[in-house]
Amino acid sequence: MAPPFLTPTLEGHGRRLREAVERGGCSILVTGEPGVGKSVLVDHWLSQVAPAAWCALDLPELGQRPPLVQVADHLGATGEDLAAACRAALGGRPLMVRVDPADRVVEPVWRQLIELREALPSLHYLFVARLSVKGQMEPRWMRPLVADIGCRVHLLAFDPGETRAYCEQRLAERGDGVRLTEEGLAALYGRALGYVPLIDQILEESVVEAGRRGSREVDGSDVRIAID
Repeated sequence: MAPPFLTPTLEGHGRRLREAVERGGCSILVTGEPGVGKSVLVDHWLSQVAPAAWCALDLPELGQRPPLVQVADHLGATGEDLAAACRAALGGRPLMVRVDPADRVVEPVWRQLIELREALPSLHYLFVARLSVKGQMEPRWMRPLVADIGCRVHLLAFDPGETRAYCEQRLAERGDGVRLTEEGLAALYGRALGYVPLIDQILEESVVEAGRRGSREVDGSDVRIAID
């Protein structure tokens, strides 16, 4: 898979997240609205971290099987005292558990995550969620998890300049000389508001409309037809 488009702001967020993972000792919270690419960006940033010093896993059956059981399965730990077996299997290495999307976690599962954190002191979380997750984290009983968050990254949609750069790269990848006019960019941004899935959809359909006119310039009329 091709790497995601990274603006200077996203490069900075990536450095902070990678440093937090490599340094260890805290949980991480990545927030942003749907369409800003949270999960894709986190995948990309984590792929750049050397895994030698830490373990990482997702909990695909969160809410269906106890988190401690899933961690034990991942580590190959067995025994009556699963927490002790997991600690022995880790051998002092930090364990990062990714919870994505965290905003869909319900209260009983949040409490299980707190219990898991208490059972495995070297464990920290990587929460990926909509910004609304902060409301879920307000109750007093959530403080053990919130207090452990030492790195927060909030992702925003592209601004007009970033949208321009993204569209230019996407069009350059086509290799057929198609370009987006200023009028076309303004119309596209006015509808997509910097959200990548919408940008991709509108840009692709606008290029088709320009092709129907026999043009390699995507202008405002092409974008407006694509939007309609």
